Amino acid sequence: MTELDWWNLKQDIQAQIINPGYGPLIVRLAWHDAGTWNGVSGGPHAQMLHTQVAEDEGLHFGQEFLQPIKDKYPAISNADLWSFAGTVVISNSGGPALAWRPNRADAKDAQDDGIQNGMLPDAHWGASDLRKLFYAKGFNDQEIVALSGGHCLGEIHTGVSGSWSGKWTQSPSRFNNEFFVRLVNGKYAARPDGLFEDTSDSSFKMLPSDMALLKDPVFRAFVESYASDQSAFYNDFASAWEKLMELGLDGGLGSIVNTNAFAARPEPSQSAVVTSNIAVPSSAPTSTDVKTSDTASTSTTSGASASSSSTVSSSKAAVTTATGTVSVSGAATDPAKTTTTSGAMSQKAAAAAAAVAFHGLVFLL
Repeated sequence: MTELDWWNLKQDIQAQIINPGYGPLIVRLAWHDAGTWNGVSGGPHAQMLHTQVAEDEGLHFGQEFLQPIKDKYPAISNADLWSFAGTVVISNSGGPALAWRPNRADAKDAQDDGIQNGMLPDAHWGASDLRKLFYAKGFNDQEIVALSGGHCLGEIHTGVSGSWSGKWTQSPSRFNNEFFVRLVNGKYAARPDGLFEDTSDSSFKMLPSDMALLKDPVFRAFVESYASDQSAFYNDFASAWEKLMELGLDGGLGSIVNTNAFAARPEPSQSAVVTSNIAVPSSAPTSTDVKTSDTASTSTTSGASASSSSTVSSSKAAVTTATGTVSVSGAATDPAKTTTTSGAMSQKAAAAAAAVAFHGLVFLL
C-alpha cells in the first residue's frame, strides 16, 4: 500500500461508510476484533471471519459493508481494514486525530488465535467486572472510562442489547464528549427491565455499565473531567484507542498512516507511508449527512463542545486536529477532494445495507 493507496482508501471509507451513516457500526467492529485479546491470545486478527462470540451480534453487517472496499484493495488484510476504517471514522466524525499503523495478519481458521465468550464488556456489568476484564487486557481506570466515551457514537438497539433500545446522545454520528455531559447532568432512573432512562427526556438512555462509571468514585472523577473538558477526553481516548488497536501485537507494524480523510492528496510518486501534523483544512466539512432517525436535530451540548480545537498527543505521534461547530445536516465531503469510488456493492452487502437503513440501525459499541 502506497501513500496514495491509503489516501484513496480513506476516500472510499468516507463515501461508503461514513456518509451513509454506518460509521458507528464499523467502530464497534474494530473494537470487538481488537478487544478479544485476553493477555495471551486473541486481538485484532479478523478472527470473526471464522467464528463469532455472543457479543458480536450484528457485526456481520459491518463486514458486508467493508467487503467491496476489501475487494478493491486486496493488499490490505481484513484485520487492518477493520481497524483502519474504525479509526478513520472516529477521526473524521469530529473526533481526535489518531495514530494508526498497519500489518495485522488475518487469522487462518477458527483455531488460529482462538477467541472465547466473555472477552468483551457486558451491558449489565458493574465497576468490579469492568476492571477485571480491562485490567487483564492491560488498561487502567482512566483508559476504561475514556474508551467508554465511545458511546457518543451509535445507539442501543434491540437484538444487540437484548430487548433494550434508545440513544445515548443527540448526535449519534458525531464524536464528542456529549456522552459524559449527559451522564453527569441527566436524571437517570432504572426501569423495571434494568435500562436507565433520563426522567427529563425519556429518549435518552444509559446502560447499567454506563451508570457504574458514576457510582464508582474513581471512575466518576474521570467522567466529570471529560464532561467539562473535551480536550482532556480526546487526549486520553486517543492514547487508549491506539493501545486497543495494537493489543497483542509485538512488533512488525508499519509506519504511521495519516487518518485524516481531508488531508491533501499525495503525488503518485510518493510511496512512503508517513504521518505529519496536518490540521483539517478550513474548507473541510465537520459533519456527515447520515441516514438515521436523529439527523433532524442537533444538540446544543455537542455543538458547543465539538467546536474547540484540540491537540492530541500519544506515545506514537503528536497529531493536530481542528474541528468546527457540529452540524449534523451539513455537507459530507469536500467537493474539491471528492474521488470516484469504483466497485459496486455486492448484492448481499446491498441487501444488508438496505436492512440497516430501513431499521435505522447504528448499533451499540
